[in-house]
Amino acid sequence: MSALTFFDGYKQEPVSIRGAPGKSPMFFRDFNMMGATFLADLPRARAALPNGWYRPLSMPLRRALIGVHCMEYKDSDIGPYNEISLSIALKRGWLPFMSLLQAARSLQSQTYHAYIKALPVTTETALHGGIDFFNYPKYLADISFRETAAHRVCTLRDKDSHDVILEFEGRRIATWSCAPKDENRLTLYTYPDIGGRPRRAKLLVNRLESGTARLRGARLRLGSHPRAREFSALRPGPVVEYLYAPRCQGVLFKPEPF
Repeated sequence: MSALTFFDGYKQEPVSIRGAPGKSPMFFRDFNMMGATFLADLPRARAALPNGWYRPLSMPLRRALIGVHCMEYKDSDIGPYNEISLSIALKRGWLPFMSLLQAARSLQSQTYHAYIKALPVTTETALHGGIDFFNYPKYLADISFRETAAHRVCTLRDKDSHDVILEFEGRRIATWSCAPKDENRLTLYTYPDIGGRPRRAKLLVNRLESGTARLRGARLRLGSHPRAREFSALRPGPVVEYLYAPRCQGVLFKPEPF
C-alpha cells in the first residue's frame, strides 16, 4: 500500500471534541516515532492491569513485556502535538505456551496487543479526545525532542514544575524507505476499559521510513517525579526490540466491542 493511497477507503465522520473539530477515524498524515519494548517484572505488570479480562504476555523467568513509544505528530486531524505511550503487552488466548508463540508471531507480523498505562500529550484537544472517546489515561505534559550526534532524545516533563519524568534516548540507526507493500504496516490493538468492559481500538501505521534493532539501540532514564513511579514500578530491564521510524502515517479507529 503506497503512501499516496494509504488513506484511501477510510470514510471519515466529523466529531466534536469539547467544541474542537475532529474526525473519526483520525488520520495522522505525517509523524515520526521511536520506541522500544523492554523486559519487565511479570507480577508487577499483572498488578498494574485492571482485574478480570486483562492478562500480561508472560515471558520466561517471570518477565513481562512493556513498551515506551515517543511520537511527534506533525500533521493530524486535530493539529500537531507530541505524545508518549507506556503500554503493557497483553496475552491473547488461554493456553500457557501461547505467550512465546504470540510474541514470535507479533514480531513476524508486526501486530501487537497492549494495554496503555499512561499516555501524556501536549495539547488540550489530544487530551480530551483520548479521554472522552477512548478512556485512555492521558494527561497534559511537556514533551520535547532533541538531536545529538548519534541519537534522538525525547524528554517528558511535568507541565507545571518542569521536573523530568523520563527521558528516552534512541540511536539514529540505519533506515529503509518503504516500498508500497502491506508488510510495511504496523498494527497496534489497544484495549481501553469503557464502562467496565474492555473495548478494542486499532491503530494502523504506514512506515514510510523505518529501522529496527534487537537487544540494543535505546536507553530509558527515569526521573524522581511521582509520575515516574508508573514506569519504575514495572522495573523495566533490557531492550528486546527498538524501533526508529522518522516518517510515518497512521489511522486511529474508534474503540469497538470484540
